Amino acid sequence: MRARTRPGIVRQTRTRRHSRGRQTHPSSRPPRRRRRVRRRRQHREPARCLARARLGPAAERGYDGGTLMCGISAGANCWGEGSHTDSFGPLTFLPDGLGLLAGSVCPHYDSEPGRRPSYRKAVGTGMLPAGWAVDDGVGALFEDALLTEAVTRVPEAVLYRVEPGGERALACRLLSGRT
Repeated sequence: MRARTRPGIVRQTRTRRHSRGRQTHPSSRPPRRRRRVRRRRQHREPARCLARARLGPAAERGYDGGTLMCGISAGANCWGEGSHTDSFGPLTFLPDGLGLLAGSVCPHYDSEPGRRPSYRKAVGTGMLPAGWAVDDGVGALFEDALLTEAVTRVPEAVLYRVEPGGERALACRLLSGRT
C-alpha cells in the first residue's frame, strides 16, 4: 500500500491484517499503549505475594477443607502469622503471614549461622509471636492448627517450640528409607 506524505513524495507503509481478515492502514489503528515494565520489588515473600493476589481466603478454604498445605523454607514461612527470613539480606522478621498457623515460623534453624539467636531475640522481644523453629530435613504436620506429628529424614534434626522464655526440642520420628 502506498501513502502520500507530501505532494510528490511516496512512501511504502505496512498494512496489518485484523483477526476478521480485513486490512487496515497503520494510521487508522489506535496508538499502541506502551507496556509498563514492572520492576521486581525487593520485598517479595510468599506470604506477601499470596496476600496481594488475594489467595489468602482460598488458602484458608483449602486448609479448612482438609487440603494438605506444605512448604519448604520461605514456602513454610507463609503459613504462620509471621516469619524469620534472610530473603532480603540480613536476617529479619516479617509479621505478615497468612496466619493459618498460630505463631511464627523459622526454617533452617540449625544450618544458618546467626539464625537461632536472631529468631530467639525476635520472639523474646515480641517482634514475632512464639512459634516453630524447623531444622533442615524436618516436617511438621498440623491438624486443626495443632501439631500432631514431626518427622525427619536427618537423624539429628529437631523441631523446636520457641517462646519468649526459651526453646524446647520436640521429638521427631525418623523416616525410614533413603535419606
